[in-house]
Amino acid sequence: MTQPRDRDQFLSEFRLRNRGLIADSDQAALSAACFLIAGCGSTGGAAIEPLVRAGAMRMILVEPGRYELHNLNRQRATLDAIGHNKASWLAKDAEAINPYLDLEVHETGISADNVQRLTSRADLIIDAIDVTSTAGLMAKCDLHEAAAAAHRPVISAYDLAYRQYVSTYDYRELRAPLRGKLDRIRKARTPTAALAMLVPFSAIPYELVEEIERLQTNAGASISQLGCAADLFGALVVPLAVELLANRPVKRSYIVDLKDPSLPFSRRLLRRMKTVIGLARVKMRMLRSVGFVATVQLLVGQSATGNAPWLRLIVTFILVLGVAVRYWWVILLLPWPARWIRMVLLLAAWSALPAMAITVADVARWGFAIAAVSAIGAATEVYNRATKQWLVGSEEMAASLKTDHVVGAVSAAAATIVVLLLTLLRPAWLDVAIPLMVLADWARLVPMILRHQRFIDQGQLK
Repeated sequence: MTQPRDRDQFLSEFRLRNRGLIADSDQAALSAACFLIAGCGSTGGAAIEPLVRAGAMRMILVEPGRYELHNLNRQRATLDAIGHNKASWLAKDAEAINPYLDLEVHETGISADNVQRLTSRADLIIDAIDVTSTAGLMAKCDLHEAAAAAHRPVISAYDLAYRQYVSTYDYRELRAPLRGKLDRIRKARTPTAALAMLVPFSAIPYELVEEIERLQTNAGASISQLGCAADLFGALVVPLAVELLANRPVKRSYIVDLKDPSLPFSRRLLRRMKTVIGLARVKMRMLRSVGFVATVQLLVGQSATGNAPWLRLIVTFILVLGVAVRYWWVILLLPWPARWIRMVLLLAAWSALPAMAITVADVARWGFAIAAVSAIGAATEVYNRATKQWLVGSEEMAASLKTDHVVGAVSAAAATIVVLLLTLLRPAWLDVAIPLMVLADWARLVPMILRHQRFIDQGQLK
């Protein structure tokens, strides 16, 4: 058909197939909002066209880079674009879709000179700044600092092999830039160290481990990226933008993987285990290169509890309380043999609790810490059963204790296995699974203590 010349007629027909899928109020918000696209490479470039097709009308495109041949595997350009500024080229493509767009192009990139002016004019910011260089990381820090000062929401995206990791920073509510990590990221010795604070352990895919190790060896080298992951952010950005512009709550971060859903369970499990082993090598290399204290500071900084989900903090406290109640009552009140061995197991369990407290911000690390405590609990119960520590008090009390040891060992071992599997394959499910396990543990603990206390009150303890 012939393109309508009248603006209103064009936009009415242009948005026709959005009807019923994007509410009228959301469509109006998309049209009125000003989007700041900071970085127009793989993720930023992938966001522009879907936003335009969804009905976005006003954009500020900021990008200092020019297209090179190696960009074409993942960025929205052709051979004709090589040598051209990315923001200018994408603006031309966007206007070919909708000639009534209000576009502004800045070929100098985000800098201390323009960041406050640009962020203050935006309603929503797409943070797609290249983080493989120190200059890019500084620009990202400047962007988030200015966005926090202007109270503007920010969407950050990272294409990780076949995976997209998306993080939202709604600075209309959030006050600390980058959730309090701004200064630590600015002081990071390498881009890899800074990325370790920006991207959680659970987001790293199997394919990226060797890339991270290569970057550790060759500082300043480029990282491999795929076009399918970049395009994935283009698909994700529209519904996320709609929700943020409507001021509706969204998740602070999430992961979408293109490869794992197609693989059988056994392969997914094997890949995740190899990833964990590979990342352990990365941490060891970091330890050797920057020293023990700096590594600990990085790991704690990456999972600072000040921004941790409250549910995990509450669940961790309840679990710690359960361990304290169980072992205080069992070890200190009952005069069982080999108490010092039980005290060693107790100290081992408690040594894992601080790790849980500093890892709640990263659900995968939290899962590993919970699994460690559960495994120690299973080992304790197995030890109790094997050394017949249930032979105390009357026959009735001894039989009850023996049953409790068996049930405790089985339930703790099962909890360890379930938490490990979820941590490796479905870490997002841990926020539901672990609270249910803690409640089940307390449901077993309270009747057990009341029952045995009744035995003691009846004089059955010898």
